[in-house]
Amino acid sequence: IFCVQEHRLFHDDHDVKIHEHDNNWTFVSVSAWKDSINSTIGGVGLLSNLPALKSLNRMEKITYRIIVANFNGNPSTTARCCYSPTNVSDELEVINFCNDLSSLVRYIPKHILIIGDDMNAQLGHDYLHH
Repeated sequence: IFCVQEHRLFHDDHDVKIHEHDNNWTFVSVSAWKDSINSTIGGVGLLSNLPALKSLNRMEKITYRIIVANFNGNPSTTARCCYSPTNVSDELEVINFCNDLSSLVRYIPKHILIIGDDMNAQLGHDYLHH
């Protein structure tokens, strides 16, 4: 399982779209979005091989920056694929993303949780909101 950020694939007709690459790999994506000059930016997805895909129980778009995949097993495994706002993003967008992600992982046992993310945050005294 690979979490993919900034794939820049735009599809306005599906919340979650399945792209079959061949018999061994499948890419599941949440659409990228358009900016003010109609450039396609962002997008988050999950690339899975066939055995992992067969154990996929549920895939859900939480926001345009977060998707969740649950895999059957004992115990089941949960993958959160994310695309964090960049350092130039509006502070409210960063706070909302952190709150969304935090609420999703707060009560999941850590031994069955995977978070794949492009953490764009710059940590330090000047960037405490990240």
